[in-house]
This record gives sequence, structure tokens and C-alpha cells, in this order.
Amino acid sequence: MHVFLGKVVPSMWRLATGVMQAEPDVVDNYVVSSKIAEQMGVEYRSAARTVPADQARNIRDIHKHHAGFKAADWLYFLLCNAEVLLFRRVPEDI
Repeated sequence: MHVFLGKVVPSMWRLATGVMQAEPDVVDNYVVSSKIAEQMGVEYRSAARTVPADQARNIRDIHKHHAGFKAADWLYFLLCNAEVLLFRRVPEDI
């Protein structure tokens, strides 16, 4: 769990948001723009008041604080928020 949620998922987030590039000087179509990532972070943080404290105690802006996310934070993101935040931002031509 910690290898996947602590290493793989954060790397996938950094790839998708363009923080880390797969190859230098290559821009991929799946990279989320900074503006959209910022909006996703605001939406993620604003959802915190609707989440029971037992389920996720400290929901922070994923765009600003993704480097400090723990395995439990990434698990909650994958299970409860990733589909909603990422799905509606996929370009229709893919």
C-alpha cells in the first residue's frame, strides 16, 4: 500500500499536472494545465466540510500541498475524488 500510494500515485499526479515530465522537452496531451489543476485544488479543499472527520481528517488543496500528502490522503483522493475531478476535465477528442 505505501509503495503504491506513497510513490506511484504522487508520481502520476506530478506527471498529469506537468510538475514532472516523462521526457525532457516533450509536452503530452494528458497534462493538466496549471489553471485547471489550481481549480481542482480549490474544489478539493472546498469539499472538506462535507467529508466526515473519521474518513479524512485533513483535506488540503491538492494543487498546493500534493507534496505533503501521505498514503491515506492519496487513498482518499483515489477512492473518492479522482474520478470526479479528473473525468470531467478530459478533452472530448481523446
